[in-house]
Amino acid sequence: MRLSLPVDAAPDTGTPVRLLVGEQSHFGSLSGMAFLAPVYELRLGGALPGFAAPVTLAIYAEDERTYAGRPPVIARFDEAIQRWQPLATGWEGESRVASTAVSEAGFYALLAGDEAVEMRLYLPAIRN
Repeated sequence: MRLSLPVDAAPDTGTPVRLLVGEQSHFGSLSGMAFLAPVYELRLGGALPGFAAPVTLAIYAEDERTYAGRPPVIARFDEAIQRWQPLATGWEGESRVASTAVSEAGFYALLAGDEAVEMRLYLPAIRN
């Protein structure tokens, strides 16, 4: 996973802001969808909801599979509705890297397919 932050990505709080990144591996598949990489959790210290400017999240597909010829998609887990929501995702097939712009903290995963998927698994949380 690579996270590229622009100079103005950190919210202006008057104090330094910590970025916490968690990783959870081996989620397998879900309703016909497959996790192609670990699930990542991005959190900003001080319980800030997101970045001041979009950051670029790039995830390498450890698993080579695609479904129905569709490229993988990065999805964000919407905790309010308990679903993975697909994001506009760029895909570099030769290098197997997907990328998207994100502005919110939360869980992100690279999925084979592009449907909103209900998730009923425990996701550990990082607490600061």
